[in-house]
Amino acid sequence: MDFINDTNWEARLFTGAIDDQQIGGWLVARATFEVDRARGRLVPTEVRWPVFHDKVNTRYGTFPSDNQPMHRGCDLVVLGSARCRRPTARTQASFTVGDFTRRIDVIGDRRWVRGADGALVASSPAPFTAMELDWTRAFGGRSETHGEPIEHPLNPDGRGVYGDEENAEGGMLPNLEDPAEPVRAWTDSPVPAAWGPVARSLPWQMSERVKAQGWTAERPPTEADFDALVRGCTPAASVPRNVAPGVRGDEAVSIALGDDCWDFTLPGWNLRVDVSVGPQRTEHRTSISGLWFLADTQLLVVSFRSRWRYLMRPREARAAKLYAAAA
Repeated sequence: MDFINDTNWEARLFTGAIDDQQIGGWLVARATFEVDRARGRLVPTEVRWPVFHDKVNTRYGTFPSDNQPMHRGCDLVVLGSARCRRPTARTQASFTVGDFTRRIDVIGDRRWVRGADGALVASSPAPFTAMELDWTRAFGGRSETHGEPIEHPLNPDGRGVYGDEENAEGGMLPNLEDPAEPVRAWTDSPVPAAWGPVARSLPWQMSERVKAQGWTAERPPTEADFDALVRGCTPAASVPRNVAPGVRGDEAVSIALGDDCWDFTLPGWNLRVDVSVGPQRTEHRTSISGLWFLADTQLLVVSFRSRWRYLMRPREARAAKLYAAAA
């Protein structure tokens, strides 16, 4: 299928076989803007974030390949740090798009120490002026118990997992926590909370869905339950709690990282794909599948997606054209 990109943005067309006769097509477009904090708007920039054929590693986490036809919702990702003008022991990071808000508590370094009664308690958090919002600061990590190594299944690079009290004493607590799941005891095991991307979102989505269904070893899912569970998961750059549903493109956005705040409104893009297969022609809307904020450079990367299917007939002309329709 030929591809025509009639925009100034990065875009890429992918195709793949559905069955012996049907072909699936999907398009990913990516636009990069500078956030004008003073005027509350997005400004076009010459910086261009590419569409990823393979996964991309960053210091904040790994972005998955865009070569996946399915996607649900809008991934909210932040690359950067929460900053405070004065040393503080605790602050908050938040990302709001329309009616959807996600908050994370940002806390200074703490360790498990012995309290007056001999039990392990968290030390007072150390003041900080900047805290990275990546997965190394979230709950997780590696430890051992009875001489055997253990690691958190979702976030082995984090901090806070301990196999026994001996290993926990003097150990670090996470700096990033979900306000609804604070760490109170060294045996607590909350869902890790951070803003970085993840290369494999499937385990995170399955974990959230299993928890929502209340399945346990005593009440496991049936085979049909498990099949439906897997079908309901789609690749994403964010963990489920950081995915906003149904972003249209005209919502108000507010990002607060400690003392730094950015407020703006999405412009209301009307990006479409015109698909022609032989004599047939169809038009497809795009959906906003990602808002990635680069705090250090104040850039916002916006991802768009569209997908379709068609019959494969030899020697038939096939083309897809990406364009911005009039509002």
